[in-house]
Amino acid sequence: MLAKSGKKVILIDADLRRPGVHEALDMKQKSGLVDLLSGRATREEVIWEDRDTGAHIMTAGHATSNAPNILASEQMKTLLVELGQAYDLVILDSPPVAAVSDARILACEVDRTIFVVRWAETRREVVTTALRQLRGSGAELAGVLLSMVDVRKHARYGYGDSGYYYGTAKKYYTG
Repeated sequence: MLAKSGKKVILIDADLRRPGVHEALDMKQKSGLVDLLSGRATREEVIWEDRDTGAHIMTAGHATSNAPNILASEQMKTLLVELGQAYDLVILDSPPVAAVSDARILACEVDRTIFVVRWAETRREVVTTALRQLRGSGAELAGVLLSMVDVRKHARYGYGDSGYYYGTAKKYYTG
């Protein structure tokens, strides 16, 4: 949305173990972050523009068995600084916090972290532990985003907001 409104935005798939940004955007997995940081590709070769939004995309690139070292590298830190100067917004998609250390490594290098929780799937204890881990790593939390909410089921819990919005703005929730 920000890219469509004229902001310069880049989305980087920093989930080097199970990348998914390319699939979500119906792109082929191309040279990306790993290739750039290892010197096998240039920045121009790994940044793609999404025609629909104008946002720039950097896929994870070729597989690596060394994700934590790559993400904690000086090259990654330099890249984030440079991209922060070139873009209005740099978004990193990282692996789950509780699964591996990668997200905690990245959280120390960014201005803010948004913690995404999948509605009705992620257990409360997992969320609590992951938030504790992020805070312990020095992350500056901007908030928590609840994803994949089923507004019909949510309304059954008696929260007036979802029922109200579903009823009055139904067209926004249907394809």
